[in-house]
Amino acid sequence: MEALGNSHEIAYDWEVKDGTKFFYHVHEDCYFTSYDENQILGAFSKQMQQGENMLTVRFEKDEDYQKAKNWQTNDWKDMNRILSEIGYFGGYRFWANDTMKTVHVGLYDS
Repeated sequence: MEALGNSHEIAYDWEVKDGTKFFYHVHEDCYFTSYDENQILGAFSKQMQQGENMLTVRFEKDEDYQKAKNWQTNDWKDMNRILSEIGYFGGYRFWANDTMKTVHVGLYDS
Protein backbone atom coordinates (compact mmCIF):
# COMPACT_ATOMS: atom_id res chain seq x y z
CA MET A 1 0.00 0.00 0.00
CA GLU A 2 1.32 3.43 -0.87
CA ALA A 3 1.86 5.94 1.88
CA LEU A 4 0.12 9.27 1.60
CA GLY A 5 2.16 12.42 2.04
CA ASN A 6 1.33 15.16 4.48
CA SER A 7 0.14 17.61 1.88
CA HIS A 8 -2.65 17.25 -0.62
CA GLU A 9 -3.49 19.70 -3.34
CA ILE A 10 -6.71 19.77 -5.25
CA ALA A 11 -7.19 22.57 -7.73
CA TYR A 12 -10.30 23.45 -9.66
CA ASP A 13 -10.61 25.90 -12.53
CA TRP A 14 -13.13 27.94 -10.57
CA GLU A 15 -10.79 28.09 -7.59
CA VAL A 16 -8.20 29.87 -9.66
CA LYS A 17 -10.69 32.25 -11.25
CA ASP A 18 -12.43 33.14 -7.98
CA GLY A 19 -10.04 34.82 -5.59
CA THR A 20 -12.40 34.97 -2.62
CA LYS A 21 -11.53 32.80 0.34
CA PHE A 22 -15.11 31.48 0.34
CA PHE A 23 -14.81 30.05 -3.16
CA TYR A 24 -16.70 26.80 -2.45
CA HIS A 25 -19.80 28.59 -1.19
CA VAL A 26 -19.59 31.18 -3.97
CA HIS A 27 -19.23 28.48 -6.64
CA GLU A 28 -22.15 26.51 -5.22
CA ASP A 29 -24.38 29.63 -5.10
CA CYS A 30 -24.91 29.36 -1.35
CA TYR A 31 -22.89 32.40 -0.23
CA PHE A 32 -24.95 35.48 0.58
CA THR A 33 -23.84 39.08 1.03
CA SER A 34 -27.30 39.97 2.34
CA TYR A 35 -30.29 38.13 3.78
CA ASP A 36 -32.76 37.48 0.99
CA GLU A 37 -35.11 34.64 1.84
CA ASN A 38 -36.17 34.12 -1.77
CA GLN A 39 -32.56 33.60 -2.81
CA ILE A 40 -31.97 31.29 0.16
CA LEU A 41 -35.05 29.27 -0.83
CA GLY A 42 -33.65 29.06 -4.34
CA ALA A 43 -30.31 27.78 -3.06
CA PHE A 44 -31.97 25.18 -0.82
CA SER A 45 -34.28 24.10 -3.64
CA LYS A 46 -31.35 23.71 -6.04
CA GLN A 47 -29.37 21.68 -3.50
CA MET A 48 -32.34 19.41 -2.85
CA GLN A 49 -33.04 18.94 -6.59
CA GLN A 50 -29.40 17.91 -7.04
CA GLY A 51 -29.99 15.11 -4.54
CA GLU A 52 -28.15 16.72 -1.64
CA ASN A 53 -29.21 15.63 1.82
CA MET A 54 -27.35 18.56 3.40
CA LEU A 55 -28.62 22.06 2.73
CA THR A 56 -26.03 24.75 3.40
CA VAL A 57 -25.88 28.53 3.29
CA ARG A 58 -23.09 30.90 4.29
CA PHE A 59 -23.36 34.59 5.08
CA GLU A 60 -20.91 37.43 4.75
CA LYS A 61 -22.39 39.55 7.55
CA ASP A 62 -23.03 38.43 11.08
CA GLU A 63 -26.45 40.11 11.26
CA ASP A 64 -27.65 38.09 8.26
CA TYR A 65 -26.24 34.90 9.75
CA GLN A 66 -28.07 35.62 13.01
CA LYS A 67 -31.36 35.94 11.09
CA ALA A 68 -30.80 32.49 9.62
CA LYS A 69 -29.87 31.06 13.02
CA ASN A 70 -33.22 32.34 14.27
CA TRP A 71 -34.98 29.83 12.02
CA GLN A 72 -34.74 27.50 15.02
CA THR A 73 -36.65 29.82 17.35
CA ASN A 74 -40.43 30.12 17.66
CA ASP A 75 -40.82 26.34 17.97
CA TRP A 76 -39.08 25.79 14.58
CA LYS A 77 -41.97 27.40 12.68
CA ASP A 78 -39.68 29.42 10.40
CA MET A 79 -37.47 26.44 9.55
CA ASN A 80 -40.50 24.23 8.94
CA ARG A 81 -42.05 26.91 6.69
CA ILE A 82 -38.83 27.29 4.67
CA LEU A 83 -38.50 23.55 4.17
CA SER A 84 -42.15 23.14 3.21
CA GLU A 85 -41.78 25.95 0.65
CA ILE A 86 -39.11 23.92 -1.13
CA GLY A 87 -41.25 20.79 -0.92
CA TYR A 88 -39.54 18.98 1.94
CA PHE A 89 -41.66 17.52 4.73
CA GLY A 90 -39.37 14.93 6.33
CA GLY A 91 -37.12 14.99 9.36
CA TYR A 92 -34.07 17.21 9.65
CA ARG A 93 -31.19 18.22 11.86
CA PHE A 94 -30.16 21.86 12.16
CA TRP A 95 -26.79 23.25 13.15
CA ALA A 96 -24.88 26.45 12.73
CA ASN A 97 -21.20 27.34 12.71
CA ASP A 98 -20.57 30.76 14.26
CA THR A 99 -16.97 30.91 13.01
CA MET A 100 -17.84 30.32 9.36
CA LYS A 101 -21.33 31.89 9.56
CA THR A 102 -22.86 28.80 7.98
CA VAL A 103 -26.21 27.15 8.58
CA HIS A 104 -26.64 23.47 7.76
CA VAL A 105 -29.84 21.46 7.54
CA GLY A 106 -29.37 17.70 7.29
CA LEU A 107 -32.35 15.97 5.72
CA TYR A 108 -33.41 12.42 6.54
CA ASP A 109 -36.46 10.24 6.15
CA SER A 110 -38.38 10.19 9.38
